[in-house]
Amino acid sequence: MAQPVPVLLWAWCALTALAGAVRGSFEVSVLPEAPMVAYGGAVWINCSTTCPDPDARGNLETSLTKTNEKTGPGWVAFLLKNITEWVSAPQCYFTCRGRVKVVFANISAYRAPERVVLERLPELELGRAYSLTCRVLNVAPVRHLTVTLRQGGRTLHTETFQNHTRAGPDDVTVTKEITPQQRDHGQAVTCHAALDLTPHEPHFENSSSAVELKVYALPEEPQLQIFHHIEVGTKATARCEVTKVFPAAGEARFTLSFGGQSLNFTVTTSNDTATAQGEVRSLSAGERQLTCTVSVGPMSRSAGQSVLVYSLPEPILEITESQTHVNSSVTVTCRSPKADPPDVLLQLRDAKQVLVPSARAQPLVRFPLTAGEEDNGREFTCEARLASNNQAMKRTSARLTVLYGPRMDDSGCPREWTWKEGTEQTFSCQAQGNPVPAVVCKKDGVPFSIGVQQQVRREDAGTYHCEASSSYGFASRDVTVHVEYLNALLLVLVLLAVTAAATGLGVGIFLYYRSTRIRKYRLEQRQAKQAEQGKPAEQVSLNGAAQNTPEVEHRGPDSRGAQLLSGAFRPPLAAGSGGNPDSGAGQVSGTGARAPAPRRAALPPPPETKPQRRQSRARRGASSAMRPRQLRPPAPGRCLPLLLLLALPGAAERPFNVSVWPEDSVVEHGGSIWINCSTTCQDPGARGGLETSLTKAQEKRGPRWEARELVNIWEWVSAPQCYFFCYGEVTRASAHITTYRAPERVVLERLPELELGRAHNLTCRVLNVAPVRHLTVTLRQGGRTLHTETFQNRTRAAADNVTVTHKIIPQRRDHGQEVTCHSALDLRPLGQLFQNSSPAVELRVFALPEEPQLQIFHHIEVGTKATARCEVTQVFPAAGEARFTLSFGGQSLNFTVTTSNDTATAQGEVRSLSAGERRLTCTVSVGPVSRSAGQSVLVYSFPQPVLEIDQPRALVNRNVSLTCCSPASQPPGTTLQLRDSERTLASGHQPCLQLMLTARKGDNGRQFTCEGNLALGSHSFVKNTSAQLIVLYKPTLDESGCPGHQTWLEGTQQQLACEADGNPTPEVSCHKGSQVYDTGSVQNVTRGHAGVYRCSATNAHGTAGRNVTIHVEYGPEMDDAGCARTRTWVEETEQTLACLAWGNPAPAVACTKDGASYGMGVQRRVAREHAGTYHCTATNTHGSARREVTVRVEYKPSMDELSCPSAWTWVKGMPQAFSCDADGIPAPEVVCTKDGVSYRLGQRQGLTDPMGTYQCNATNPHGSATKTVTITLEYKPTMDESSCPSTRAWLEGTLHTLACEADGIPVPRVSCAKEGAAEEFGGERNVSRNDSGTYWCTAVNRYGSARRAVTVRVEYRPVVLLLDVSPSATIPRGANFNISCRAEGSPAPAYRWTVPPAPNVHCSADNSTVSVAGADRHNRGVYVCRVSNAHGQHLGRLQIQVTDNRLIVAALIAGVAVLLLGGTAGLVYYLKSTACKKGEYNVQDAESSSKATCLGRDSAVYGIQLTQT
Repeated sequence: MAQPVPVLLWAWCALTALAGAVRGSFEVSVLPEAPMVAYGGAVWINCSTTCPDPDARGNLETSLTKTNEKTGPGWVAFLLKNITEWVSAPQCYFTCRGRVKVVFANISAYRAPERVVLERLPELELGRAYSLTCRVLNVAPVRHLTVTLRQGGRTLHTETFQNHTRAGPDDVTVTKEITPQQRDHGQAVTCHAALDLTPHEPHFENSSSAVELKVYALPEEPQLQIFHHIEVGTKATARCEVTKVFPAAGEARFTLSFGGQSLNFTVTTSNDTATAQGEVRSLSAGERQLTCTVSVGPMSRSAGQSVLVYSLPEPILEITESQTHVNSSVTVTCRSPKADPPDVLLQLRDAKQVLVPSARAQPLVRFPLTAGEEDNGREFTCEARLASNNQAMKRTSARLTVLYGPRMDDSGCPREWTWKEGTEQTFSCQAQGNPVPAVVCKKDGVPFSIGVQQQVRREDAGTYHCEASSSYGFASRDVTVHVEYLNALLLVLVLLAVTAAATGLGVGIFLYYRSTRIRKYRLEQRQAKQAEQGKPAEQVSLNGAAQNTPEVEHRGPDSRGAQLLSGAFRPPLAAGSGGNPDSGAGQVSGTGARAPAPRRAALPPPPETKPQRRQSRARRGASSAMRPRQLRPPAPGRCLPLLLLLALPGAAERPFNVSVWPEDSVVEHGGSIWINCSTTCQDPGARGGLETSLTKAQEKRGPRWEARELVNIWEWVSAPQCYFFCYGEVTRASAHITTYRAPERVVLERLPELELGRAHNLTCRVLNVAPVRHLTVTLRQGGRTLHTETFQNRTRAAADNVTVTHKIIPQRRDHGQEVTCHSALDLRPLGQLFQNSSPAVELRVFALPEEPQLQIFHHIEVGTKATARCEVTQVFPAAGEARFTLSFGGQSLNFTVTTSNDTATAQGEVRSLSAGERRLTCTVSVGPVSRSAGQSVLVYSFPQPVLEIDQPRALVNRNVSLTCCSPASQPPGTTLQLRDSERTLASGHQPCLQLMLTARKGDNGRQFTCEGNLALGSHSFVKNTSAQLIVLYKPTLDESGCPGHQTWLEGTQQQLACEADGNPTPEVSCHKGSQVYDTGSVQNVTRGHAGVYRCSATNAHGTAGRNVTIHVEYGPEMDDAGCARTRTWVEETEQTLACLAWGNPAPAVACTKDGASYGMGVQRRVAREHAGTYHCTATNTHGSARREVTVRVEYKPSMDELSCPSAWTWVKGMPQAFSCDADGIPAPEVVCTKDGVSYRLGQRQGLTDPMGTYQCNATNPHGSATKTVTITLEYKPTMDESSCPSTRAWLEGTLHTLACEADGIPVPRVSCAKEGAAEEFGGERNVSRNDSGTYWCTAVNRYGSARRAVTVRVEYRPVVLLLDVSPSATIPRGANFNISCRAEGSPAPAYRWTVPPAPNVHCSADNSTVSVAGADRHNRGVYVCRVSNAHGQHLGRLQIQVTDNRLIVAALIAGVAVLLLGGTAGLVYYLKSTACKKGEYNVQDAESSSKATCLGRDSAVYGIQLTQT
């Protein structure tokens, strides 16, 4: 197709020309340089030059067709058309100032892929290699082609052809080998061809049709699942399952048959398993074969299984008296009807045990008992099962009812109940008895509800008298109820006593404190006075007894402490000093006591440990400046106030703690863990660390803590220590680390095949586990635990191997069970739970206690097959484990093995071609045990006897010879007998018997038998041969075989009965005139068959003839010729009813009209009542015929009030119109005239608006009639909103009437009644709310009725119906409660509440419910619910009490606290007063004075050092 030269191309040419002019030389160029053109297409070739000479000329040389030349300054363009050369090179040249330059354009022709063909694949077998072949036809150039094979969205193969050199078109074939997998099934494979010519031409693509991959696999045989035994008439599910089939869904095809009949079934698939399931059913007992065939693609597999169909009727269970009295005798009988096979076992049992078992062939079992109370409701079951199949079982149950009187005990009616006041309780008292007794309980003669939950009150306490009664007696019982409650009076008295005691104690403490503070002690004055009197001074220590007179050292007032007494002795050590003689910081020592340290704002540190206290006291004791030589301690406990005062300095120290986390931990052997050390030390310069033999890695620090990572922990148990230095002291804390190793492997030793009932050991070994004390080893069989063993007493920490042994005694149920050993290393809560299990070991249990039993005939005939059975019982396991070896006469037999419960049976066929003694041997093996049995069998030869008749087909009255012979038998001893069907003709031991007889007619078909009898021991074997004698004689025809007169019924199938006696059988033929009839064919009888037939019988020995007369009879017939269907009579004429019928025998005809007989052939005067339908019946021995005869009586017209009323009422809106009918036959034509206009009114044809007066005339061929008609208007009732409003609103208590009016002529009567009520709403009445509802008002006149629904709404004032609080009106503090208000009113009332002001009160959406969450004292008070509507309002009030139990608890706690404080103050006062009386000392103002005195009984002076710090 020609295209215009692009504008851009012209611009490019112009620029090129300018560039050439600038350079002073010229160039030649061509565009496009290498175009791609469709084969047969066209392309523009532009030649341009930069020559500045305007006379420069250019051209294009090519073998292609040039058209449409275009030129311009410095360029020329040509259109090349019909390009059919695949490769061409046109030359573009320009001549400029005598110089010529040439350039080439390389043109390539292309052809897009004409067609892409992907060859189809057959059905693919899974895993087998196949080739995909794709062909791309007629494409060029091939070097630009790309072929891609794709499967779904996946690329299988891509092939390019860049090395392809041929320029012309070509066909390309691409092949790819694939191995189909399951995922490929149903996938579509396509072949895509792409001819990529970009950037010169577009990208061409083509694709093949998709080829769907069909992959299949059927490697396994189908498996049948069906019960081996099925009951007759029942349905059983048959399943045929095949695994590893692909594709299963929708592709697996099944054929399922049972007993040779196809089954209906459904097919289901799951993954690679397909299952066909159907129902089998057989109506007779016997062996059946279930066969299943599965097909997938072209593959098929089949399987079969034998099924025994049995008959087992329901057993019969009989109880002599199913409802009896206690202590009566009862017999329970269990029996079974006939079954197939007949070996039925019966068993009578109850819910707990088997009562009576039965043996085989025992038809019934009985169980007698004496009925007791415990037998009431006892259920007996009669079970019947086949001995050959324990799973085939039927059972029938019956229940025994025992009647007895009431009985009451503690289980149903306890004698005592203890309840707490305010709780919800249910009083329960039940009695035993049958029938169930009625129980009535009374308290003080008043009945009490049983089984009803009630709130307990104090008045519920007391004794209740309960009586149980039934028709069989009564029983009684007294029940005592105790109600516990809190005595408020006692609580008040206790609180008053505690308050009084606390008040007295407070006064005592105040007096003691006052007396102590006002005393004055002067130590220097008392010491000087004693020195003047010359009395020795005693030095006293708080810790020791009085000693010799000490030396007193005085210090100046500027010293840190005044040392009043001095001495050179060491006082006894105080408890807890740790053995340090210098300890005493914060204590009274030989030199005195240190003054209290200044108080700090910070909280006191936690208590120090004993070592820390010893170190602190040692440091503080070093600063003591004075030690008395001898001191006498006061009596213990007499100076408690001073001890408390002196203990204050110690309390002001700074102890600290060190903690480690985690304290206890478990780590995997060779693993790592972070240890965190922290302290309570307040010193910012405190430093700590971790001491351990383990490898430390990373470290992290923070204020008062540091953490270290311990790695490669190989020690099984380790205890790293955390330590901290604080104020010069060191405190430590230890962590405990335990390493573990999860069980490396659990090994359960395999067991040999186990003999039933013999003990064996299970051994399990757990390898390389630590710590063993946390290990638990469990032996399990299936879901049952056999043995569990723990190792809590194992002390070794390192990894170890553990062996566990358990003895088992295998039972049958253990066979095939899997035993596993499970180890659990439980390190919780510090670590995890590690579990490991051994591979399962299957238990194989066997038993073979019995010898096999052989079943075979003792005598077998040579060349015949006999069944040999070898059966062994009590074998375990039987199915699949019992192995048989069966041989006969030293040769192994082919056999099949079947199992049923614990019985295994091998069955095969034996055969011997020679006579003699043979041995049948059977060997059974189960596990390692084998048992054998043998039996002798005699193989005998007994040939068939021979019977010969010299003339098997003899003429009558000829002599015939019969011979009976027997060949030799082994062993010999055959007895012969020749007989017919009635008697024995000859017998004997000789080899042959012979008999002569004369053939008679009666001997024709006589059967003779030659019988041989061979006796072998107690067994006798019989064989016989039979032959038949044929006697030949000529035909005979008699009345018995060929009756002379025969009667046939028309329309039946008949055969000309004429049989002849003769041998061979004669041929019989009959003819009537020239018509021959076949006596052997059945014909449909017609009347033409009647007549006389000549019958002849012929065979090879003669001919016989006989005449046969055929009579054909038929039922009555009636037609129009003899009995016309319609008759027309005219009134007042003479007519006769006649009706004739045809038939053989001749029929009798009778006619009736309206059930009354009408005389035939009698002439009568016609009246209108003669018109109608007459039923005429013709009857003979072969049936009857019916015919209806219609008689039409015509008469002249007449008009009466019924058909044409003189006064006509037109009902408006009714579907009928005015009509005037006349009576007459034929129908008269009625013409009515009004105002000179005539209206022709046919039968039931009227006018639509006929009001007025009409003259109507009726005419027919027999006369006419005239009548005047007047028409008036009426209509049925109607009601609308104006006359009967549909809604009414009344106020309760006012007077109203329900008035409704209706429009209609005649005037309608209107009545109203409430929907569903029969009584009318009449007159004015006082309205109540019950009058609300829908009323139906009905207006009635004679033309109809109209109904209208009127809705009456009676409104009334609101009333509060329910004001309820949940849970109760007395609410504990902090509890939630709801108050619901329910009111009734119309219109619906609005709710409004008045409640105590509180923030926790909320209302529901409709304002009908108030909810309080967390009740407190603000929620006490009256709650008022106010409901209102347009007619008024109503109030409901409710008082709410909020109780606070915390006040009682607080009072009790306060009382106890006051008692404790009062007791402490009293003790202090007592010690103070007694201490001074006994000559001991007190200390006053220790913090502000360095001197103190105490006057004792003996005026002695005591001293103590007071040191300020």
